[in-house]
Amino acid sequence: MAMNLQALHQPLFFRATVRQISIQGTSYIDFLAPGILGMTLMNTGLFSGTMLITHRSQGILRRIRGTPLPTGIFIGARITTQMVVALIQATLILVIAREVYHFTPVGNLWSLIPLLVLGELAFMTIGFFIAGVANTMEVASALTNIVSLPMMFLAGVFYPISQLPRFIKPLADILPLRYLTSGLRAVVVHGTPLTHLTNDFIALALVAVVCGALAVKFFRWEMPRV
Repeated sequence: MAMNLQALHQPLFFRATVRQISIQGTSYIDFLAPGILGMTLMNTGLFSGTMLITHRSQGILRRIRGTPLPTGIFIGARITTQMVVALIQATLILVIAREVYHFTPVGNLWSLIPLLVLGELAFMTIGFFIAGVANTMEVASALTNIVSLPMMFLAGVFYPISQLPRFIKPLADILPLRYLTSGLRAVVVHGTPLTHLTNDFIALALVAVVCGALAVKFFRWEMPRV
């Protein structure tokens, strides 16, 4: 009883216990940490497009367009800034997972950088595409949630895709986050070399190219006239 009363006074976050669940021969926290890392990168990338909508609605993009600053430099600066933020977030997540929850990575963490960069780029292009087709922040947020929520629960973040119902597995195979989390997990948990992750790299690169082309096509400097 005393233990239960003590638990009531603890925040739910700290009451969560990391059980040693046998998932492909590893503990649950070792399985979960790469999934949380991938999910965080997804959200950071997707919501990066909302800033473009804010700049467009405030006329900032229109003023930038009237300056000598090349468009490529502006977009490159946005991407670089977002990449730095994503890498800082990834570092914090890995440090907290290791120091607080005893996450024990097997692979070389430096090997994660190519996956992190490509994964973030893929989700940023999706976010920029959404910013191009959405006229308001409300529409962009709704579209972003429609894209992100299925990936959070079907892309192997919290549990293996093998545990999904059979009829849902084909849907999981077309989700970009599925390839990011599987790649991160392969490197960190199993020490898999990057050269063995060809499918993950190809899938993320394909998303980046296709959505990047769509983002360029639908990019607008100004709000549409009513």
